[in-house]
Amino acid sequence: RPIDLDQSKKYEVDIKECKSKRSLEQNRYLWKLITEIAKVENGGITNQDNITETYTNLLEKANAKFEFVLCPKEAINEFKKRFRAIRVNGAYTIESVEYTQLQVFYGSSTMNTKEMSQLIDITLDYAYEVGVADVDNYWKEILRGG
Repeated sequence: RPIDLDQSKKYEVDIKECKSKRSLEQNRYLWKLITEIAKVENGGITNQDNITETYTNLLEKANAKFEFVLCPKEAINEFKKRFRAIRVNGAYTIESVEYTQLQVFYGSSTMNTKEMSQLIDITLDYAYEVGVADVDNYWKEILRGG
């Protein structure tokens, strides 16, 4: 049906195809599984650092998109506050100023359905490899979306 617009103004319209995002339940179960993997890998102990490291490793295995960033050493903690999945790759000196190279991964919240499916598959396979108990139940829950 027609929209009543002010003819004296200019308008900009952006029409895009709707893309399905992963469900909140799939995301919840994925994080639960990542936490279980971190627990197995760290002798039954989990904390935010080892959960984040597990997540970063899984993103890398899933060929998730990333960027390289050079920043002063003092800025690393700020990057870690703003981006969950970061890997420190080394130090560089440019014109006698020291920088740290960070590999900053795009997280699962930015993924389309295909990318998220790949991350889920990689995570489930890895969970089997490291011996996470009850992976089949996680698989069923992720597949049915919660």
